[in-house]
Amino acid sequence: MKKSIFSKKLLVSFGSLVALTAIPLIAISCGQTTNKPSQSQQPGSGSTTETGGQTDSTSGTSSTTETGSTTESSGQADSTSGTSSTTETGSTTESSGQADSTSGTSSTTETGSTTESSGQADSTSGTSSTTETGSTTESSGQADSTSGTSSTTETGSTTESSGQADSTSGTSSTTETGSTTESSGQADSTSGTSSTTETGSTTESSGQADSTSGTSSTTETGSTTESSGQADSTSGTSSTTETGSTTESSGQADSTSGTSSTTETGSTTESSGQADSTSGTSSTTETGSTTESSGQADSTSGTSSTTETGSTTESSGQADSTSGTSSTTETGSTTESSGQADSTSGTSTSI
Repeated sequence: MKKSIFSKKLLVSFGSLVALTAIPLIAISCGQTTNKPSQSQQPGSGSTTETGGQTDSTSGTSSTTETGSTTESSGQADSTSGTSSTTETGSTTESSGQADSTSGTSSTTETGSTTESSGQADSTSGTSSTTETGSTTESSGQADSTSGTSSTTETGSTTESSGQADSTSGTSSTTETGSTTESSGQADSTSGTSSTTETGSTTESSGQADSTSGTSSTTETGSTTESSGQADSTSGTSSTTETGSTTESSGQADSTSGTSSTTETGSTTESSGQADSTSGTSSTTETGSTTESSGQADSTSGTSSTTETGSTTESSGQADSTSGTSSTTETGSTTESSGQADSTSGTSTSI
């Protein structure tokens, strides 16, 4: 009799396990199909919060181990064709793009209390090794697009903004000790002409006119705060005019091989990646009060047109990697989170 009761309990427990296992499988089946031709391993422990786009389009192997209290946003190990290994211990906060598009090997070890934003070891074709100890705050783009070797060692209390050793074809070694504040990358690796004129009260961090092979002209008037990457890697012509009170962060019109025209009026706050890597034409007009985060119309090989009116809040990844046509029109009060129409090879229309 005891054996019979035990067998029934075992059957009930097994049935519950099968049902619980089926739920995420059904949810995955109902979701959007993504291009993941190989292995993705994401064991996690502790308290972990992740948003859209972990290990998107990984053609190699992505292994992520997280312990302790970890908060991550979109795009860990995106489009990695080699091997990405990330080990994080302690209290760590990261935003999008760790080990993105790495064709070699990216090894990142972080200990203590660390805050990082997008783009550690992005697009590294060689070897990127980053070791950080103590209390460190970093923003996007350490060792970006390095074709040689980038070694960064940081000790003590250090604050850095994006773009150390960007587009270095040789060897970049950076050692920092004590209390250091740096803003990276004015006119890095410019093979053409970089002209920057600033009047009034202006604060800028990394990457004005980085890797420009044409002509980059930037004129800023009034009270302006900008961070990394205005007109980076532009092979055509980039003209940016800003009036009034404007706050911008990394990546307006990055890597544009055509023409990028940006006009901003009123009170505007933008973060990284408006019209990045556009091989066609990108036209962005913003009026009123607008807040945008990374990745509007990134890597579009067709035509990207974005018009926003009223109060709009967007987060990363609208129409990323679209090889067709992406048209986005937003009116009124709109809130969007990461990953709308990522890697769409057809047509994406959002209204």
